[in-house]
Amino acid sequence: MADSEQGWWDDAKSWFRWFVYDEIYIFVRQYLGPVIVSAMIALGTAIIAFVKLHPTIGGVAAGAALTISIIVALALIDGRRRRANAKKNLPDIVYDHCREHDVTHEDGKVFRYTHLVFRNRPSGRTARDVAARITFLKPGFPMEMFAVDAKWYEVPHTLGRGILSVNKIELPANNSPHPLDLLIRAPSAADCFGLHVDSSYRDTFAPQYRVPPGDYKIKVTLSCEGYTQDFWFDLRNHGSPPVMVNPAEPLRQ
Repeated sequence: MADSEQGWWDDAKSWFRWFVYDEIYIFVRQYLGPVIVSAMIALGTAIIAFVKLHPTIGGVAAGAALTISIIVALALIDGRRRRANAKKNLPDIVYDHCREHDVTHEDGKVFRYTHLVFRNRPSGRTARDVAARITFLKPGFPMEMFAVDAKWYEVPHTLGRGILSVNKIELPANNSPHPLDLLIRAPSAADCFGLHVDSSYRDTFAPQYRVPPGDYKIKVTLSCEGYTQDFWFDLRNHGSPPVMVNPAEPLRQ
């Protein structure tokens, strides 16, 4: 139930970002922007004509316009400074690379694991209690396949259900790598399966997490206090190792 509620909330946020940033912003920039500029030019032309006809009033108006211009310039400078400081006070987390490695399980079988590696650059602040969520989608429609609370590789997998309470890590602002579990593949298998925080003790190869050969989009959402960021990727499962993962543009939903 919690997973479905979280998925609904993620879908709502994705729709809102798409509607506001893609649709409204592009409409304003493409259509209203030229109209506003044209109106400002026409207004400026009218003001110049008025000043020529009324020089005394024009002097007062010029002084007022200069004062307003100075206030606006100072406000813009202050806004830029505030935005720069706000950005500096946020984590600067970036995707680094994808890696795969083999792990021998207790039964002697060798499984292939795929991880996404992130790092936090020194230009930001330390990120504490970072949680991760991965959404798998089929491109084109788009259609969500499934979403999971992802497990950080550095969190021990032997904690059983206790892993749910400790699966948040610190990303110091020092460029250190932090892998995130993504997929597991059984020996000689064509299908991969999406890993999740409780894969170590249940539902590792459950059908709902199956990723058969094909192309996919994945969205990784990293979040901590005061910070949330989506990272988008193209994923291709060839049916045999390695899995191909590359950064991608956000999928319009």
